[in-house]
Amino acid sequence: TAFVVRAQAARTVDVAGPRPKAQALRLTPTVDGDLAEWTQEPTVVLGPEQAAKVDAYGGPDDLSARVWIAADDEFCYIAADVIDDVHVQENTTKMMWNGDCLQVDLRPGVPPSRNNFEGVCEIGLALTEAGPQLWQWTPAERLVEDGKVAIVRDGTHTRYEAAVPWSALPRISHAPGGVNAFSLTVNETDEETFGGWLEWTPGICGGKDSSQFGRIVF
Repeated sequence: TAFVVRAQAARTVDVAGPRPKAQALRLTPTVDGDLAEWTQEPTVVLGPEQAAKVDAYGGPDDLSARVWIAADDEFCYIAADVIDDVHVQENTTKMMWNGDCLQVDLRPGVPPSRNNFEGVCEIGLALTEAGPQLWQWTPAERLVEDGKVAIVRDGTHTRYEAAVPWSALPRISHAPGGVNAFSLTVNETDEETFGGWLEWTPGICGGKDSSQFGRIVF
C-alpha cells in the first residue's frame, strides 16, 4: 500500500545538486472550494510527465492537476484543480490514501542527505462519502479540526482548498524566504483498487523517503 514504509539500505543523496524547487505564495484566501482567488501561476503542475506511477494512464483528461501552496501568519493554504475523469473515494481519515485524494508533505529545512522520514508533516485532503476531510498522518494522526477544508466536484474537475494551522506543522519555516523540504502526490482510483499516483518527487507513495523531496520557499 501507499503507506508501507519499505526497509532500504542507507542511501546518500546529493542535496546540493539539481533539485525541484517551488515558490509558495503570500495569500489569505477564503476556503470555499472556489479557486478564483488563485490567479497566480500554480506552485506545481502535474501531468503526463509525472504519470509513471498511474496504471493505464489515459492522458491529462484522465488525471492531471494544478496545485498552489500559500501562507500567511496563521495558516498554510493548499489549493488544487484536479482533472479526474472518475472520482472514487470510499475511504475516510487515515485510509483516504487508498482513493482519490491529495497528499502534501513538508519537512523543516532542506531534504536530508540520507533516506529517512523523521520530522515530516503529512497532510491529506479527500472528498469522502462523509464529506470533505482534512487529515494528518504525521506527526500525529488526527482530523485537522482546527483547520478548514472545502472540496467541490464539478464535472471532471475536483477543486480542493484547505487551510492548515501552523501548529499542525511544527518547525516548518513559513516566514518569507523560509526553505523546507516538500513534495506532494495526487492519488488515483478509478475502480475498486488503488490505481497509482502523480508525484512531484518520489518519497511519499511507494516508500517513505524525504531525502527525495524537492524544496519549497515560503
